Amino acid sequence: MYDQFKATVLGKKLTEVQGITDPYGVQCVVLDWAYADFLYPNVSIQQDISTGNAKTIFANANPAYFDKIANNHNDPNQLPEKGDIMVFDATPEAGFSNQFANPDGHTGICDSATSAGYFLLEQNAPASGEGVNVSERAWKYDPCIGWLRPKVIETSPAPAPVPTSKTPKTIHYAQTIGPVHLYDVGGPYTPSKAKAVLIPANFKGGITEQIVAYRGNGIYTIKTADFGEGDVWTNGTDIVLGY
Repeated sequence: MYDQFKATVLGKKLTEVQGITDPYGVQCVVLDWAYADFLYPNVSIQQDISTGNAKTIFANANPAYFDKIANNHNDPNQLPEKGDIMVFDATPEAGFSNQFANPDGHTGICDSATSAGYFLLEQNAPASGEGVNVSERAWKYDPCIGWLRPKVIETSPAPAPVPTSKTPKTIHYAQTIGPVHLYDVGGPYTPSKAKAVLIPANFKGGITEQIVAYRGNGIYTIKTADFGEGDVWTNGTDIVLGY
C-alpha cells in the first residue's frame, strides 16, 4: 500500500485533500492527509488523521485508525516500519542538530529505518516549498515524538454470493473516481490489507475491468491485467456497469 501511494505522489506539490487546503501552501502535513485519504478513502481526514500542525498529528490522530508508538530516543532497537507516519517536535531543541526555528514541528512517512537513521517521504523539506521527495536523516537531526502505524480495520466476512439473473459484464471507473482498493477474493475488505490500488486518474477515460462474479452487498470480483482477480467494493461509488 505505501509503495503504491509513494508512486502516485513523488515529485508533486500537495496543497489540498478532500477539499481542505493548507493556508500556507505546500506543507508537510498535507502529505499525511493524502496518505490517510489513500488508506481510508471513505473517511474524513478530520476524523482519522486530524488537520492541525505537524507536531500535533501524533496526539490528535484517531486511535481507531492508527496505533500510536511513542519514540524512546534511548532505545536504538525501536524503529518505525515502512509506511508509518513519523511526527517530529519543534526545533531547535537541545541535543538535536536541526537549528531551523520551526515551532510547528515536521512530519512525513517512513520509507526505511535503521538504528543510524531513516529515509523519510516528505514535502516542504529539506528546502521550503519542496515537492514530495525521499530524504535521509540521522536520528539526532529532529526530535521524533513517535510514529503512527495504520491500523487494520476489522470488517465482517464477505457475504455469500447473491444469485442474480443478470450479472453485469464490466465495471467502469471514471478518471475522477479513486483510488480504488482491490482486495483478495473473499476479503478481508480493509484498506490496509488491499492487494493493490487502482488509480483511474492515471488512465485517459478511466478504467474498465471485466466482472467475474457478483458477491452481493456491492462487492464484485473483477479480473485485472496487472493484478489478476480481486474484489472491489462499490457501494456509494459512482460506477458504470456494462451488460
